[in-house]
Amino acid sequence: MGGIAALDLGTNNCRLLLAMPEGPAYRTICSFSRLVRLGEGVNESGRLNEAAMERTVAALSECAMKIQHFRPSHARYVATAACRKANNAAQFVRHVKQTIGLDLEIISPRQEASLAMAACFSVLDVRRSHALILDIGGGSTEIVWVSLNMEGGSELIDWDSLPCGVVALAERNSGHPKDLQSYKQVVKEVKELLMPFEASNNISSEIAGGNVQMIGMSGTIATLSAIHLNLEKYDSERVDGIGISRKDVFNTIQKLKAEAHCNRVVHPCVRTGQEDLIIPGCAILQAILETWPVGSVSVTNRSLSDGLVASMLPVAASENKE
Repeated sequence: MGGIAALDLGTNNCRLLLAMPEGPAYRTICSFSRLVRLGEGVNESGRLNEAAMERTVAALSECAMKIQHFRPSHARYVATAACRKANNAAQFVRHVKQTIGLDLEIISPRQEASLAMAACFSVLDVRRSHALILDIGGGSTEIVWVSLNMEGGSELIDWDSLPCGVVALAERNSGHPKDLQSYKQVVKEVKELLMPFEASNNISSEIAGGNVQMIGMSGTIATLSAIHLNLEKYDSERVDGIGISRKDVFNTIQKLKAEAHCNRVVHPCVRTGQEDLIIPGCAILQAILETWPVGSVSVTNRSLSDGLVASMLPVAASENKE
């Protein structure tokens, strides 16, 4: 009774989280992630292509079997940037419903921002007055500006969904440093995209006052942290919850950019399928940290699926008590 199922279908990954309420928190029963690249080519064509949809349906079928076995009492399945952009997304959603039985909901950037904040709730530092949450995704980059209070409360002040993600940049530049002669140009473009958000919220002045916790919940910052720690292989438990200084982020980016693509393919901390995405992610992250020079970034492995679980948790927990 009271089990929760949350599915996050992004541009790059399909993630499923099955959880049970446990007090005010939850216990993970199953965590599934599959690289699907649903948004492959969508920026150029405006459509989800057949191969990407086939890969995604295969992953969703596995998720559906796990969900059916778990029999949750609460469930929500969302799709983000790739489906927001594609003009055939509605047909894809109908196909998934008819063939697999999963009812996908294409959420707005505002809803995505709220879920990102919910996902990071337990790592928010209430000693600060504000948090800036970053989610560098496959199809877009989400920026969430949150106010905090000492009682543990939080409020979403503003959000932005930048039209740049690692999949689109990788397709544009082939993901190789030698082909990323436009790396500095990408950094410049992203910084320009950030300027209206900075002007509206005056984030730099809050950072100067030491009032801002920056939280990175993307694969880019997690991978850079693992490389910085010199892990023998990527370990989500070792990375989750650590802080990495701005200086160490920049040093690790430079180290990674200097490596040959063939070395990144076999790098123990770069997960399979992410080899061509890490450098584009670095360009986005560098632009963010040049715009907002925080002392360090708090790293979390939480994703929108955690935010979905958190949003359903109060009702599920109350039902369990009954």
